[in-house]
Amino acid sequence: MPVSAMDVRKVQNVVKEIYAGGSIKVSITDDLDELQNCDKVLAIGSQKSITYSYQTAPEIMKNYFSIIEEDNNQVLELIDKIMIQSQQYFPIYAFSKIDPTIKKVDKLKKQQCTKLESIKALVEKRFEVKETSLIDILNNQNYAMTYKNEIIAYALMIGNISATEVEPYLKEMSVTNGNTTDYRRLLCAFDYVMYSD
Repeated sequence: MPVSAMDVRKVQNVVKEIYAGGSIKVSITDDLDELQNCDKVLAIGSQKSITYSYQTAPEIMKNYFSIIEEDNNQVLELIDKIMIQSQQYFPIYAFSKIDPTIKKVDKLKKQQCTKLESIKALVEKRFEVKETSLIDILNNQNYAMTYKNEIIAYALMIGNISATEVEPYLKEMSVTNGNTTDYRRLLCAFDYVMYSD
Protein backbone atom coordinates (compact mmCIF):
# COMPACT_ATOMS: atom_id res chain seq x y z
CA MET A 1 0.00 0.00 0.00
CA PRO A 2 1.46 3.40 -0.91
CA VAL A 3 2.35 5.75 1.95
CA SER A 4 1.38 9.41 1.60
CA ALA A 5 3.50 12.35 2.75
CA MET A 6 0.86 13.06 5.39
CA ASP A 7 1.30 9.53 6.82
CA VAL A 8 5.08 10.01 6.97
CA ARG A 9 4.62 13.34 8.80
CA LYS A 10 2.26 11.71 11.32
CA VAL A 11 4.87 9.05 12.11
CA GLN A 12 7.61 11.69 12.34
CA ASN A 13 5.48 13.72 14.80
CA VAL A 14 4.87 10.68 17.01
CA VAL A 15 8.58 9.78 16.98
CA LYS A 16 9.49 13.44 17.71
CA GLU A 17 7.11 13.43 20.68
CA ILE A 18 8.70 10.21 21.97
CA TYR A 19 12.20 11.77 21.74
CA ALA A 20 11.03 14.98 23.42
CA GLY A 21 9.70 13.00 26.37
CA GLY A 22 6.16 14.32 26.05
CA SER A 23 3.19 12.66 27.67
CA ILE A 24 3.93 9.37 26.00
CA LYS A 25 3.21 6.07 27.60
CA VAL A 26 4.54 2.93 26.05
CA SER A 27 2.38 -0.14 26.12
CA ILE A 28 2.37 -3.40 24.29
CA THR A 29 -0.95 -4.86 23.27
CA ASP A 30 -2.09 -7.95 21.42
CA ASP A 31 -5.67 -6.67 21.21
CA LEU A 32 -6.10 -3.71 18.89
CA ASP A 33 -9.66 -3.25 20.21
CA GLU A 34 -8.14 -1.91 23.46
CA LEU A 35 -6.81 1.15 21.63
CA GLN A 36 -8.67 4.46 21.63
CA ASN A 37 -9.17 6.54 18.48
CA CYS A 38 -7.11 9.35 20.03
CA ASP A 39 -4.14 7.05 20.80
CA LYS A 40 -1.05 7.48 18.69
CA VAL A 41 0.17 4.11 17.59
CA LEU A 42 3.51 3.08 16.20
CA ALA A 43 3.31 -0.53 15.07
CA ILE A 44 6.47 -2.57 14.81
CA GLY A 45 6.51 -6.10 13.53
CA SER A 46 5.89 -8.21 10.48
CA GLN A 47 3.12 -7.13 8.15
CA LYS A 48 1.20 -10.36 8.79
CA SER A 49 1.13 -9.86 12.56
CA ILE A 50 -0.03 -6.24 12.54
CA THR A 51 -2.84 -6.35 10.02
CA TYR A 52 -6.27 -5.45 11.30
CA SER A 53 -9.20 -4.77 9.09
CA TYR A 54 -12.94 -4.95 9.09
CA GLN A 55 -14.34 -7.16 6.38
CA THR A 56 -17.88 -7.95 5.35
CA ALA A 57 -19.02 -11.53 4.69
CA PRO A 58 -18.55 -11.11 0.90
CA GLU A 59 -15.04 -9.71 1.44
CA ILE A 60 -14.15 -12.60 3.76
CA MET A 61 -15.24 -15.06 1.06
CA LYS A 62 -13.34 -13.20 -1.65
CA ASN A 63 -10.21 -13.29 0.57
CA TYR A 64 -10.81 -16.92 1.64
CA PHE A 65 -7.47 -18.29 0.41
CA SER A 66 -5.30 -15.49 1.82
CA ILE A 67 -7.08 -15.75 5.20
CA ILE A 68 -6.33 -19.48 5.31
CA GLU A 69 -2.72 -19.10 4.12
CA GLU A 70 -2.06 -16.45 6.79
CA ASP A 71 -4.06 -18.23 9.56
CA ASN A 72 -5.67 -14.81 10.05
CA ASN A 73 -7.92 -15.42 13.04
CA GLN A 74 -8.24 -11.65 13.66
CA VAL A 75 -10.45 -11.40 10.59
CA LEU A 76 -12.28 -14.59 11.57
CA GLU A 77 -13.26 -13.07 14.93
CA LEU A 78 -15.52 -10.80 12.89
CA ILE A 79 -17.72 -13.73 11.80
CA ASP A 80 -19.63 -13.57 15.09
CA LYS A 81 -20.14 -9.81 14.64
CA ILE A 82 -21.37 -9.71 11.05
CA MET A 83 -24.79 -10.64 9.70
CA ILE A 84 -24.75 -13.73 7.51
CA GLN A 85 -28.20 -14.30 6.00
CA SER A 86 -29.64 -17.83 6.04
CA GLN A 87 -29.95 -17.84 2.24
CA GLN A 88 -26.32 -16.73 1.83
CA TYR A 89 -23.47 -19.06 0.87
CA PHE A 90 -20.69 -18.95 3.47
CA PRO A 91 -17.71 -21.39 3.77
CA ILE A 92 -17.21 -22.06 7.49
CA TYR A 93 -15.31 -25.37 7.70
CA ALA A 94 -11.74 -24.11 7.09
CA PHE A 95 -12.39 -21.01 9.19
CA SER A 96 -13.61 -23.14 12.12
CA LYS A 97 -10.31 -25.06 12.06
CA ILE A 98 -8.29 -21.81 12.20
CA ASP A 99 -10.48 -20.23 14.90
CA PRO A 100 -12.39 -22.85 16.93
CA THR A 101 -13.88 -20.10 19.13
CA ILE A 102 -16.36 -18.93 16.47
CA LYS A 103 -19.74 -19.05 18.21
CA LYS A 104 -21.90 -19.29 15.06
CA VAL A 105 -20.00 -22.32 13.75
CA ASP A 106 -22.75 -24.96 14.20
CA LYS A 107 -25.44 -22.75 12.68
CA LEU A 108 -23.20 -21.85 9.73
CA LYS A 109 -22.15 -25.48 9.14
CA LYS A 110 -25.80 -26.52 9.02
CA GLN A 111 -26.57 -23.62 6.67
CA GLN A 112 -23.66 -24.58 4.41
CA CYS A 113 -24.73 -28.25 4.26
CA THR A 114 -28.32 -27.28 3.45
CA LYS A 115 -27.15 -25.06 0.60
CA LEU A 116 -24.90 -27.83 -0.75
CA GLU A 117 -27.71 -30.40 -0.60
CA SER A 118 -29.89 -28.09 -2.70
CA ILE A 119 -27.10 -27.83 -5.31
CA LYS A 120 -26.84 -31.62 -5.44
CA ALA A 121 -30.59 -32.02 -5.87
CA LEU A 122 -30.74 -29.36 -8.59
CA VAL A 123 -27.86 -30.83 -10.62
CA GLU A 124 -29.12 -34.42 -10.26
CA LYS A 125 -32.53 -33.29 -11.53
CA ARG A 126 -31.12 -31.51 -14.61
CA PHE A 127 -27.92 -33.31 -15.61
CA GLU A 128 -26.20 -36.66 -15.73
CA VAL A 129 -22.66 -35.79 -14.65
CA LYS A 130 -20.09 -38.41 -15.66
CA GLU A 131 -16.98 -36.26 -16.13
CA THR A 132 -13.97 -37.03 -13.95
CA SER A 133 -11.94 -33.87 -14.52
CA LEU A 134 -12.46 -30.14 -14.29
CA ILE A 135 -11.32 -29.67 -17.91
CA ASP A 136 -13.90 -32.18 -19.16
CA ILE A 137 -16.70 -30.26 -17.43
CA LEU A 138 -15.47 -26.89 -18.71
CA ASN A 139 -15.16 -28.25 -22.27
CA ASN A 140 -18.56 -29.99 -22.32
CA GLN A 141 -20.71 -27.96 -24.71
CA ASN A 142 -23.91 -29.63 -23.44
CA TYR A 143 -23.63 -27.67 -20.19
CA ALA A 144 -24.66 -24.02 -20.38
CA MET A 145 -22.03 -21.64 -18.96
CA THR A 146 -24.48 -20.57 -16.26
CA TYR A 147 -24.52 -24.11 -14.83
CA LYS A 148 -20.88 -25.15 -15.20
CA ASN A 149 -19.78 -24.08 -11.71
CA GLU A 150 -22.78 -25.81 -10.13
CA ILE A 151 -21.83 -28.96 -12.03
CA ILE A 152 -18.21 -28.58 -10.88
CA ALA A 153 -19.46 -28.21 -7.28
CA TYR A 154 -21.59 -31.34 -7.70
CA ALA A 155 -18.74 -33.37 -9.24
CA LEU A 156 -16.51 -32.23 -6.38
CA MET A 157 -19.04 -33.26 -3.72
CA ILE A 158 -19.65 -36.73 -5.19
CA GLY A 159 -15.91 -37.34 -5.62
CA ASN A 160 -15.68 -37.25 -9.44
CA ILE A 161 -13.06 -34.49 -9.23
CA SER A 162 -10.63 -33.58 -6.46
CA ALA A 163 -10.43 -30.44 -4.35
CA THR A 164 -6.77 -30.02 -5.34
CA GLU A 165 -7.82 -29.88 -9.00
CA VAL A 166 -10.47 -27.24 -8.28
CA GLU A 167 -8.33 -25.05 -5.96
CA PRO A 168 -6.29 -23.21 -8.66
CA TYR A 169 -9.49 -22.61 -10.66
CA LEU A 170 -11.16 -21.16 -7.55
CA LYS A 171 -8.17 -18.97 -6.70
CA GLU A 172 -8.27 -17.48 -10.18
CA MET A 173 -12.02 -17.07 -9.90
CA SER A 174 -11.66 -15.21 -6.57
CA VAL A 175 -9.72 -12.50 -8.41
CA THR A 176 -12.01 -12.19 -11.43
CA ASN A 177 -15.43 -13.15 -10.01
CA GLY A 178 -14.92 -13.17 -6.24
CA ASN A 179 -18.12 -11.24 -5.55
CA THR A 180 -20.44 -13.54 -7.49
CA THR A 181 -22.83 -16.17 -6.16
CA ASP A 182 -21.29 -18.55 -8.68
CA TYR A 183 -17.90 -18.24 -6.92
CA ARG A 184 -19.40 -18.49 -3.42
CA ARG A 185 -21.41 -21.60 -4.31
CA LEU A 186 -18.34 -23.42 -5.64
CA LEU A 187 -16.22 -22.15 -2.74
CA CYS A 188 -18.67 -23.66 -0.23
CA ALA A 189 -18.46 -27.05 -1.96
CA PHE A 190 -14.64 -26.84 -2.02
CA ASP A 191 -14.52 -25.79 1.65
CA TYR A 192 -16.78 -28.66 2.70
CA VAL A 193 -14.90 -31.32 0.72
CA MET A 194 -11.47 -30.04 1.76
CA TYR A 195 -12.05 -29.27 5.46
CA SER A 196 -15.06 -31.17 6.83
CA ASP A 197 -14.26 -34.14 9.07
